[in-house]
Amino acid sequence: MRYYCKIILNTFVIVLFLTEISTAAKKFDLSNWHGNFSVVGKTPYDYFGYSICSGDINGDDIDDIIIGAYYADPMGRNGGGIVYGFFGNSTFSQDTFLNLSASNADFTIYGPSNNSQLGRSVAIGNFNNDIYDDIIISAPYHSENGIQSRGAVYILNGSSTISGIYDMGAGSYDGIILGEKADDQIGFSLLSIDINNDSYDEILVGAPYADYEYNLNCGKVYVFWGQAQ
Repeated sequence: MRYYCKIILNTFVIVLFLTEISTAAKKFDLSNWHGNFSVVGKTPYDYFGYSICSGDINGDDIDDIIIGAYYADPMGRNGGGIVYGFFGNSTFSQDTFLNLSASNADFTIYGPSNNSQLGRSVAIGNFNNDIYDDIIISAPYHSENGIQSRGAVYILNGSSTISGIYDMGAGSYDGIILGEKADDQIGFSLLSIDINNDSYDEILVGAPYADYEYNLNCGKVYVFWGQAQ
């Protein structure tokens, strides 16, 4: 299965349904068209759409979408960040507009604390080789156990019943990876891919501000093997 991820700098997400493949150049002018399916962030400065990824989270053979709004304020947590999930379906209208200030996502994930910035990066992969793709999302400025801005990466297993609100501050996750040292900001980049051909996707996590010995901010990348649970 292929997973498609993209980082953009908008608070407006636009999806284009391309029904034909042609060698002719096509032009889409978004000044007078909002795409086939578009979603607007909930409040000013949420930065909804900063990160996007897709995969089949609920196991219905239709890809779903998760979208990060890393500066949203869940439950009064300033800059805590929110990740929104939208299930794919075969009956999407060719002209759909959704405003999160008036409508809800299919599921929502809240950042754990002030300025944790959940949703800076998001990824999807099948880490346990079941029929559901799983979610990994990062909060690179998260502080825990007295270690400031160490960062955190959260793992949520896909399922047919995923819905509602998941609060990372309340432990509503299936796994967590914490940065090694202060200001490592682990999770600024995420990727999931099967690098050893064992049918389990691995989790790759970037910590661009990590130090090693006397090399300040040289950065590190951590790889975690997928496995059955």
